[in-house]
Amino acid sequence: MLEFYFDFLDVYVDRSDFEYCEMDTDSAYMALSGPDLASVIRPEMKDAYQRALTGCCRDDFEPDWIPRTCCTKHAKYDKRTPGLFKVEYEGDVMIGLCSKTYIVQKTKLVHTSNTKMAAFRLLRRAKKLPVKRLIHRPRLLREVKFSSKGITKRRVKAPMTTFRHVLNTQRVGNGTLKGFRARNNGISTYQQTRNGFSYFYCKRRVLEDGVSTVPLDLELCPVPMEIDESEKPMEVDETITEVDLDDNDRYLIHLLETNFESDSE
Repeated sequence: MLEFYFDFLDVYVDRSDFEYCEMDTDSAYMALSGPDLASVIRPEMKDAYQRALTGCCRDDFEPDWIPRTCCTKHAKYDKRTPGLFKVEYEGDVMIGLCSKTYIVQKTKLVHTSNTKMAAFRLLRRAKKLPVKRLIHRPRLLREVKFSSKGITKRRVKAPMTTFRHVLNTQRVGNGTLKGFRARNNGISTYQQTRNGFSYFYCKRRVLEDGVSTVPLDLELCPVPMEIDESEKPMEVDETITEVDLDDNDRYLIHLLETNFESDSE
């Protein structure tokens, strides 16, 4: 993931045109200043970007980061190739509370199909209702994709409202976990309420804008101190004298030396 960020995104896209929102082991959710990735490519890198997509239409070529679009054959093959970054989901709004707890919402216009309009007319005719002119009115449809580790997703009634409430109030949201477990040679169901929607993010420090993050002020891997060779190290006598041992210690040493033979006798 670091190589994808520094070797691809940082080279082909200006940092003012994208912002990371969530990152996992093999996926990255980011906000772009354009409708897609191709629209935010640097002007001086567009030729190299297009050559990577369409200029290598060979079977022996292995792409580095993104699938090719030169032909249908290679596009399908690269889509199944592990290690390449494909578009998983696109949306308009995203809220990332903590690790593996995020939601993406997409708003789109849905038009009534001609088949459904014909079905409405046949239904009104079957019910002997008066003829009515049906108007094609598009409607807004909000589709969400979210992840809530430790919470059953089917139990979340209004996921976008729940995520917004936790984000605005900074209070933990509850969720229900339901499943099966083996107990006393049988299978039983269980249901528990868990604090699955947490505002606390422990891996990085969130700034005041609620979006940008910086590394923690922690020294997780300290560098060992350099020892001056001129200084003589302190000598510590770690030998155990007879005075330091009591009767229990002597008996234990005797058992270890004799391999517990005296104890078995």
